Amino acid sequence: MKSEVTESWQRHRTTASERAAWVRRFEHSGMTRGEFAPRHGLGRSTLDRWRRQRAKDLSALPALREVSLALPLGQPQWAAEVQRPDGLTLRLSAAALPWLEPFLAPRPC
Repeated sequence: MKSEVTESWQRHRTTASERAAWVRRFEHSGMTRGEFAPRHGLGRSTLDRWRRQRAKDLSALPALREVSLALPLGQPQWAAEVQRPDGLTLRLSAAALPWLEPFLAPRPC
């Protein structure tokens, strides 16, 4: 990446979150690797390496499975729903609120 101070090329070390953000930008850009990388001052092989690492990181996430709880008759009414950027959704029924309240209660500073 080009340094604004010296106008010379310097290596910029990226953080894991920066690399993940670049990969997300690429995936949503609709461009090919050959179009995206040079337009943003990245090497195509660098982008490929970051994509492989992100895929590896995502595959290392623990597998989640649905657990069926005994519910009263009728459709459950969700008291809370949390959705991660990768699409994973966690839904909590109203029956879970008594269990959750101690975790959600404000704590003194």
